Amino acid sequence: MEKCYWLLGEHLQLVTAAEPKFQEALDRYSYLLRGEVLDRDAKEIVEGEHKLKEMDLFLTTRTIYNDNIENIVVELKHPTSIRLGKKEIDQIFNYYQQIKTTDGFNTNQERWKFYVIGNKYDGSEFIEEQINNLKHFGEKYLAYRGKYDVYVVLWEELFTDFEIKHNFLLDKLSIQRDMIIDNEKFLLADDFSNVERSSDQLPEIAINKIS
Repeated sequence: MEKCYWLLGEHLQLVTAAEPKFQEALDRYSYLLRGEVLDRDAKEIVEGEHKLKEMDLFLTTRTIYNDNIENIVVELKHPTSIRLGKKEIDQIFNYYQQIKTTDGFNTNQERWKFYVIGNKYDGSEFIEEQINNLKHFGEKYLAYRGKYDVYVVLWEELFTDFEIKHNFLLDKLSIQRDMIIDNEKFLLADDFSNVERSSDQLPEIAINKIS
């Protein structure tokens, strides 16, 4: 997934992967967004009970139209050995709480989303009930809404959404391509109809000689 994070959005940029600690994540984040390379005395030192927790993926992007910074934290669960339930939600909440209490991750620009991605639910229906209770917000996979949002997505759903989105875009591009080609053909045919070919009309000099 480290090499396929674009499944969550082509606009995203990788900050950290392979489970770095939160201090390294903050250092890379500050450098990527603000060009800050600070020595130990000047930079913020990450504190808190979850500071040594390790995120699977930390992604970011800056939206140009309103200069907001969208950040995504992803916890990936093995598709065959782990099923999703309350334990996995609690784990992503550890990251949630650590980021929430670290000033360097929170300016007026930041927006955060947290994702748990796995293959199946654990049968307790805990996550399914959480998602069902938040359906009125109109967001797929939303399992918690607070200062930040938490989503739970199955691998099958992730791939299906990506395929639907890009098939739609490909279809639109195909339609636009066909329209452009048809329009070019029409213009080309119109140009030919308005041009008098030399074989259709004798040159003026030849006409004078004949007369």
